[in-house]
Amino acid sequence: MIQEFNSVRIAGINAAVPHNVISISDLVQGSDKQTASKIRRTAMLAGLKTRPVALENTSAKDLAVLAGRELLKNLDWNTGTVNAIFFVTETPDFLMPATGYFIHHELGLLEECVVTDVIASCSGLIQGVWTAASHLSEDCSRVLVLSGDTMSKTFLPDDIGNQILFGDAVGAIALEFNPNQNEPITFNLTSHPDVDLVLAIHGSGVRKTEKPKGFSMLGEKVMEFSQTKTVENISELLNRLALNIDDIEVFFSHQPNLALLESLQRKLGFPREKVPSILDSYGNCSSASIALLLSDYFQKNPNKSFSKALFCGFGGGLAVASMLAPISASQCFPIVRYEQ
Repeated sequence: MIQEFNSVRIAGINAAVPHNVISISDLVQGSDKQTASKIRRTAMLAGLKTRPVALENTSAKDLAVLAGRELLKNLDWNTGTVNAIFFVTETPDFLMPATGYFIHHELGLLEECVVTDVIASCSGLIQGVWTAASHLSEDCSRVLVLSGDTMSKTFLPDDIGNQILFGDAVGAIALEFNPNQNEPITFNLTSHPDVDLVLAIHGSGVRKTEKPKGFSMLGEKVMEFSQTKTVENISELLNRLALNIDDIEVFFSHQPNLALLESLQRKLGFPREKVPSILDSYGNCSSASIALLLSDYFQKNPNKSFSKALFCGFGGGLAVASMLAPISASQCFPIVRYEQ
C-alpha cells in the first residue's frame, strides 16, 4: 500500500545500545579452531567487527526508556505533550501486559497518552512511523515511536553462526502534526506472509513447533526475498512518485549483513557512496538499525540535509516497508549507551 502524508513532520531521531560490546576478535580468541574459522568466515561476509549485546538483566524496554527519555530531552518536549507511544518489538518483557505500559510509566507520560505495542521485525521502524503518521492530527499532535530488540536473548548457546550477526538496540523517532509541512512523507508497505517460517523465534509464543526453541533463519530464502520483494517495493514507490534512482540523494537501508546490503545496492542501481553502513560496529540490530544508522551518519556529517532520502526496512514477516522523506542533521541526535 502506498500512502502519502502532508502534515507529518519527523521532529527527532536517536537510538540506544547496551554499553557492553563484544568484538569478533575476542570471540575468535575464546573459541576452538573449528568454531573460530566459522566466526571469521561469517564475520568477513557480514562485514562485522563489533556489536552491542545486552547483559542478562537488560531488555529492549530498558533501551527504549533511555532512547525515549534522551530524545524528549533533546527536543525539549514536555512529557505532558506526548499523545501516544508505539513500541515495536519482537522481544517484549511479557506477552501480557504489553511492554509499552512499562515504558509509559518510566517516561512519566500522562494517563491520557495512548499506548500500543506492535510486533514487527526489521521493517518495524518504518511500519511504526507509518502507524504513528496515520494517527497524527490536531488532537493527537505528538507521537513517539520506539522500535528495537534484544535479539541476543533469542539464540541457542551453540548457534554461533546467527549469534554473531545481531546486535541489541532500540531506536526512537518523534513525530508531530504540522499543517504547514511543505514536504510530504510517502510510504509503501507490502506483506509477503512467512508461512514457511523462513525467519522465526520458535517457542516464543503459545504455538508449539517441532523446531528447537530459539531463533531460526533460512539464509538463502531470506536473500532471495530481500533481492526481489524489496526491489519491487522500492520500484513501486519511486514509480508512483515519478522518480528514478538518480533523484534519490541517499538510501538509509536496514542493515542485514554486508553481502546482502551490497547485493541490494547493485540491484537497485545505487552508487556505493549513497548507501551508508554501520554493520562493522553494530551488526544487524533488527528494527532499530535505521535509527542507529541515522544517528551515526549525521554525527559524522553534521551539515548534511536531504530533501529526497529513501528509507527501507525488510525482513521477518515477511514484510517490506519503504519511505521517502526529507531528513537533516538537525533532526538526528547522538546514540546513547545503557549502563546496567
